[in-house]
Amino acid sequence: MLDYLAARLIQQNWSVKSLLRELVLTRTYRLDSSHDQLGSDRDPDNRLLWRMNRRRLDAESLLDAMLSVSGRLQTDLGGPQIRSGTTNDYNYRHDSNRRALYWPVLRNSLPELFRVFDFANPSMVTGRRENSSTTPQALFLMNNPWVLQQADHSAQRLLGHRLDGDHGRIQLIVRATLGRPPTPEELQSMLAFVGSENDDKTLRLKKWAQVIQVLFASIDFRYLR
Repeated sequence: MLDYLAARLIQQNWSVKSLLRELVLTRTYRLDSSHDQLGSDRDPDNRLLWRMNRRRLDAESLLDAMLSVSGRLQTDLGGPQIRSGTTNDYNYRHDSNRRALYWPVLRNSLPELFRVFDFANPSMVTGRRENSSTTPQALFLMNNPWVLQQADHSAQRLLGHRLDGDHGRIQLIVRATLGRPPTPEELQSMLAFVGSENDDKTLRLKKWAQVIQVLFASIDFRYLR
């Protein structure tokens, strides 16, 4: 494989971009992580790559995904990254709605989401990040004020859409967060939880925010399939 890739790199005039394009367009690269009993029996460790190994989203992708679902993600390019008037990197207030790419990386004040989800130590040279699954990560998604805020914004946005009732809202929000339609069991559970469309608006907003927070905290949101 390495010999083949080296030969292709030479054939494409040493264009790394062309080589990367060829890699990401291969069938193997585009496989999902769906289980297949025959493949599992023949190659339980997936050494031959008959499926994709499940991979957790990195900290930046998690941040962008929640901002995107909430409708607050700013996709403009370039511009200043650090708030004017900043004199040091202690207790910096990270409250931007821009993509994580534009969030400042300050040694003494990383965003909490970055710290919890294995962002590289900015004081060290890091070739490969850690990829942990820890209790603080689950607790962060359950209790962090920023996450709760994004769930509230998402609920307000969702209830502002003209859709085919709560059934349509559930279809939309599950696709937006998990990238798939809800299972029948998920659909029924969410419909039962959010209650009637004639309920008090404040109560409905709270319930929808809780539904979205649960989706944010789910394994399917954190991991690529």
